[in-house]
Amino acid sequence: TEFVIHDGTLRWSDEQRTAPPLALTQVDFVLRNKVLGHAARIDATPPAQWGDRFHLVALFRQPLLSRHSGQWQQWVGQVYADFARVDVAQLHTYVDLPDVTVQQGNGALRAWVDVSRGQFGGATLDVALAEVAATLGPQLQPLALQSVVGRLGGRLLASGFEFSTRGLQFSTPDGLRWPGGNVEMTYTQAEGRTPAQGQVRADKLDLAALTRIADRIPLSPAAHAALTAYAPTGLVEQVQGSWHGPLAAPINFSARGRVTQLEIAAQPAAALPGPSLHVAVGRPGVRGATVDFNLTQSGGTATVAMQAGALTLPGIFEDPVLPLDQLAADVRWQVNGTQIAAQLTNVTFANADAQGALQLNWKTSDPALSPSHSRFPGVLDLQGSLAQAQAARVYRYLPLELPATVRDYVRDAVSAGSASTVKFVVKGDLDDIPFTDPKKGEFHIAANLQNTTFAFVPRRL
Repeated sequence: TEFVIHDGTLRWSDEQRTAPPLALTQVDFVLRNKVLGHAARIDATPPAQWGDRFHLVALFRQPLLSRHSGQWQQWVGQVYADFARVDVAQLHTYVDLPDVTVQQGNGALRAWVDVSRGQFGGATLDVALAEVAATLGPQLQPLALQSVVGRLGGRLLASGFEFSTRGLQFSTPDGLRWPGGNVEMTYTQAEGRTPAQGQVRADKLDLAALTRIADRIPLSPAAHAALTAYAPTGLVEQVQGSWHGPLAAPINFSARGRVTQLEIAAQPAAALPGPSLHVAVGRPGVRGATVDFNLTQSGGTATVAMQAGALTLPGIFEDPVLPLDQLAADVRWQVNGTQIAAQLTNVTFANADAQGALQLNWKTSDPALSPSHSRFPGVLDLQGSLAQAQAARVYRYLPLELPATVRDYVRDAVSAGSASTVKFVVKGDLDDIPFTDPKKGEFHIAANLQNTTFAFVPRRL
């Protein structure tokens, strides 16, 4: 019922590896057996370069109708390991971690490993390490961390897996810090007609840190490409999502959450093919936004608030960066096949040049009716007003679709003044802007001007 070794020596030789034999001293081993339960504990001192004395504990139970107690392949239980101080690189020499290579790391580890009928079922790992260097995949760059603290967990399901983190914090040698977020993810593989599916829940995700280490952590190719292209920064305070189908190309998905201090890099548009009278419009960028969102593959809604931020609108204005002291908007969009529509309501904005409000509806064009026979740049219905504006800055908001001679003339002709009760309307297919034919659309601005200096023929002319 009980078997004890006190102050022994254990030499571990593994002929399947090229690692040298490992000698453990001051080994205390206890094994206790009951009718259906088995408990074991090992306390041992490794070589000095390995670290301090460590502890291993195993608790197992065998099936009620098992014929032989010694058939450990039928046991179910848990193994616990406690390393108060360990060189993880040394430990990795004797323990296989799929696709993971540890070059460096010192600190404390605790692990709980679930075993069922001789098979690994899941694990929980507490880490407190410093000076970590590891490679997490065969195609990834090495990851260097000054420190990492927190809990990691995983469990194998019948046809999938679960993964989670708790209070995970890390810092990089260049001063970047991960704030200690939590992640829960469940993934189930496809079976028969049932597609693959997954759920994820997370909080306190630092997008800047994620972007900086993106090429060092295992993510899908689509996620790697998006992080590289958009270079997002900000804090995901919370997010919850689910999907059906492959993660790289889901059949449907949904997500909701909140992001603060969001910054996304703008993307310039590809040059339009062949000769064109229109300017290619790129993907917009944002800085300093707080966004509450709820989206699916067919559309979504978002509430946007901004303080001391900016929008970047490549292909819209000559200076694409539009500073904003304040911005608030409700956004809604729909996607139906190749048709896309978006609405901006309750939009208010203010900066050093103007203060006002607007409503906007946009949708893709009907290629059969659009002058360019394309869905883009689309059909716009924009109506707004300005409570105040600086007349000398009007030129800055003239779109690139207007000829440069027009924009330059307004810049040089209007040198001073202010405007109030400004109303503006842009309505029609953007291929026809500025709608010289009233039947094709409307481009109209009306304003009350005060103390205006206007040079009908500027000096430049």
